[in-house]
Amino acid sequence: MDGKIRLEGGKVVLSLRGSSYEARVHVAPRQYIWRGLKTDQLEVAKRSALKLLYEVEFKQRNGLSIFNHGFSAVIDEYVALCQKQHDRATQKQKDQNYTSPAMLRQIKRVVKFWLSGRPAQC
Repeated sequence: MDGKIRLEGGKVVLSLRGSSYEARVHVAPRQYIWRGLKTDQLEVAKRSALKLLYEVEFKQRNGLSIFNHGFSAVIDEYVALCQKQHDRATQKQKDQNYTSPAMLRQIKRVVKFWLSGRPAQC
């Protein structure tokens, strides 16, 4: 035996690292999520690992991201969405999902302050 505890048919693997347990949840071929469970008690670690598995499965079923994204990644995704809406609307008729050129400039200007960590000057 390799000292690892497998749960839910191997979807979750518990291992003791130092004095506390960690969990590895299989999410895709050759892709895993690792979490330190911050406990040295096996039963508590098992419950926490299963809770993590259920959260991951819920997010996958509902099309949500299973990985944590930083603030700058979310902002970049939002700006890209606004740019896409702006580009699409200039080719077709303008609809309710249209981002005007002025609004797109404003969004890009404000994002610089969000990412720099300084308050915007009004």
